[in-house]
Amino acid sequence: MTAPGEQELHPFTPDWTVRPGVLLRDELAERGITPDALAASVGLAAEVITGVIDGTRKIDQVIAERLFAALGISASFWRNFQARYDADIARGATDTEDDPECE
Repeated sequence: MTAPGEQELHPFTPDWTVRPGVLLRDELAERGITPDALAASVGLAAEVITGVIDGTRKIDQVIAERLFAALGISASFWRNFQARYDADIARGATDTEDDPECE
């Protein structure tokens, strides 16, 4: 129920989502860092970073902490981004990277 003079807000729930790897890919490009260089700098196999970027690997606690160490973007941000993406996919949202209409 809204107070007099206030508008009722309706939450925005898009039918699309963006996976964390898209942000990671874009962040690395912006900084001029290759996935292999990032992996080497944080002690992870290159396949881990490329897996996050291409969506075949989820960001877990270890990966989130390593990304924080390398990029300065908090581990909680990465974990929350992954959790939100997973929830969006579970409710039926389309990954924008897999949807030709979003290109």
